[in-house]
Amino acid sequence: MRSVALVLIILAFSACIAGERVAEESPKPEEKAPQPATTPPVPPPQNEEGSPQPSHESAQKINLSLLWSFSTKEPVYGVAVGRRYIAVASYENKIYLLNMSGAPVWSFKTRGNAEAVALSEGEKYLLATSYLVPEARVYLFSLAGGNISLIWEKRLHTLAKGVAVSEQANLVIIAARDGRAYAYTLEGEPRWTFEIQESAWGVWDVALQGGRVALAGDDKYLYLLDTGGRLLWKRGGKKGSYLYGCALSPELVAGAAQDRMLYVYTTDGRLLWKFKTGFSNHDVAIAENPELIALSSWDKKVYILSYSGEVMAELEFEQEPTKVDFAPDGRSFAVGNRDGKVYLFGIEN
Repeated sequence: MRSVALVLIILAFSACIAGERVAEESPKPEEKAPQPATTPPVPPPQNEEGSPQPSHESAQKINLSLLWSFSTKEPVYGVAVGRRYIAVASYENKIYLLNMSGAPVWSFKTRGNAEAVALSEGEKYLLATSYLVPEARVYLFSLAGGNISLIWEKRLHTLAKGVAVSEQANLVIIAARDGRAYAYTLEGEPRWTFEIQESAWGVWDVALQGGRVALAGDDKYLYLLDTGGRLLWKRGGKKGSYLYGCALSPELVAGAAQDRMLYVYTTDGRLLWKFKTGFSNHDVAIAENPELIALSSWDKKVYILSYSGEVMAELEFEQEPTKVDFAPDGRSFAVGNRDGKVYLFGIEN
């Protein structure tokens, strides 16, 4: 019996040692991995063989300086820069007019989140939109003589994403989620409607200059129209290349796309070059003098490019930049941001 008991004790002791070794050698539980974002990352685009690609240099080739920043309480998704004013659309249900020093000179309470703003070329008019699901409001203000007054307010059955206004063309254009661009006169009379292909989010942005209108479509196409609403051309159609921002100059038409690409065309529809960022792109603006293009990307950067696609400067933000716009004289540009701020940067060659 003693020998049996001794064997049992030895076996139990060996089991304890083995258990301790297993516990020592077992790996520690891994820390919980961060949860993925609700929106999955955009897959890398498949570049077309032989398509022109600009150089992607990161060297700072122009001098940028932060002149000032203006804070709102909610994300900023609309910015327009003029000679006297900077217009701002904030999700705190407000439109602001700032002077060129960044001081607010006027504000307007909107119905729902203020989404987009535009100034006419002579700064006689301010156009803005806001939304309260399922409809949008469109506001046209007179800025003549410094006396700001509401000319008219329209109700849309759908949300509005982008706006443009021109004194010379007597035209107001609204980019809408129902896949249409709506054009009115400055007096509020309907001019024309242009419909893109079926899409989830419709027309995201509109740019208006001279006799041309650019539309950024969620149907993967960049459109160029005349001011009568007639289609001149459309480009794109690649998988994943949903267009979120567009810009015009006398020479160029640019589209900012979800597939990480900036597409730059001549006004006759010829692709000049493409530029790839780290994530989906949101907006684009073009300056004529100096000849620069600004691109806001959800990789938290704003890229300043030359007309040939060379990177002239990069700006990095803590949160995503939403909207970009150059001053008419090309000496400064503004950035709207999800952090609720508007930043104005000076440009020196």
